[in-house]
Amino acid sequence: MELGFSSATAATWYLCRPLLDVTPAAVLPGQPGRPDVVRVEGTSMSLEWMAPEDIGAGAITGYVVDIYVTSGSGADHYAMEDVDEVTTSHTIVGGSLQEQTSYTFAVAAKTDVGQGPLSDLSDAVQTNRGYYVDFSSAARAVQPVNTCRQSPTAVSQLLSS
Repeated sequence: MELGFSSATAATWYLCRPLLDVTPAAVLPGQPGRPDVVRVEGTSMSLEWMAPEDIGAGAITGYVVDIYVTSGSGADHYAMEDVDEVTTSHTIVGGSLQEQTSYTFAVAAKTDVGQGPLSDLSDAVQTNRGYYVDFSSAARAVQPVNTCRQSPTAVSQLLSS
């Protein structure tokens, strides 16, 4: 509301009109799930998240991905990318991220009405020098096996199972 000055008394203030057109939170989309970094390849990172349970008064038209540089003193906002697709994954490629730098991410859903609240921050993940790291659930299900200390028979049995 805008404050106005009453001419009737020098000490009387009154409310004139709204200054901001505020969209009620009930019509905005809810908070998406916390993003997970599922793949790192050089200075590219792939994210996945859950759509908000409450989509508000309109269909989701896309997402905003906020990128934060993470250091020992916290996370500083670094950049933002628009995802103009109705998808719950996004790959940030090349020029947006720097080598050997730690990042966290947050996402927000967009509708024709507006942007909802940001998700909780992802875990901090560092870019690398050109090699590939897969954090997806399928990759996590694979357990590494140390075959150097196994007998040839044990390795053969392990591979045939």
